[in-house]
Amino acid sequence: MKRELNVYNFISGIGEYDEWSYCADDAMWYEDKKEVLPLPKNKSEIVKDLTCKIKVDSFITCGEGWNNAEQEKDLETYAQYLLGTNNADDCVSSVVCLRTAQQECSFCFSQYGIWGLEEFADKVKNKSFATQYIEQWSRCKLIAWSGPHGCTRLVIHFYNEDDVYPATQLDITVDREKLVSKLKAVVEIWKDTVRNEILKQMKILSKHTIQPDLDFAITHFFPKLVKNSDKLLP
Repeated sequence: MKRELNVYNFISGIGEYDEWSYCADDAMWYEDKKEVLPLPKNKSEIVKDLTCKIKVDSFITCGEGWNNAEQEKDLETYAQYLLGTNNADDCVSSVVCLRTAQQECSFCFSQYGIWGLEEFADKVKNKSFATQYIEQWSRCKLIAWSGPHGCTRLVIHFYNEDDVYPATQLDITVDREKLVSKLKAVVEIWKDTVRNEILKQMKILSKHTIQPDLDFAITHFFPKLVKNSDKLLP
């Protein structure tokens, strides 16, 4: 652990937030791969259920809520980009919202963040301690501790890119299987939405495969739609 992180450059996406997590109780940063972040001493909201939803092709700035999400209308051109016919958009943003009776946290990221969300759900399912910095362009850090009785404490931090400004956006304790199920359901909604648009554009443009090497997140999610996918995937 250490007191301060190295200088973070948000523009270039270089920093240590993906590898370190902050403990407000001792004002120290803990290295995710080598240390377990101490459980926060504050009281966590215990919930029986939570709402977890997604708006695909939408955007919010950090700190804004679900109702402030703006439709971007980039999904069509993004699908065309994947098919090699439009260079206008190389990503599609989505907004995810987690809500309980007392708290709400919304965060925005690209398709790489969806990949990160899927990885986090798998970590929570299989490990007692899990962290995920959603993607290099996002400020959202997901942290989870799972106990022996099937419950998981989920904390979401936002890390500001200009200086050390760790802020807790959500702190709940919930059934582990329920949390994993909710997160994976969001990923599946995203996959269905994007897949349907890709198939729609394939029909319109008479294209049958995604161009290889354009987007490795898409290669991960839709290998059958990617040309020579057997050569791209491990």
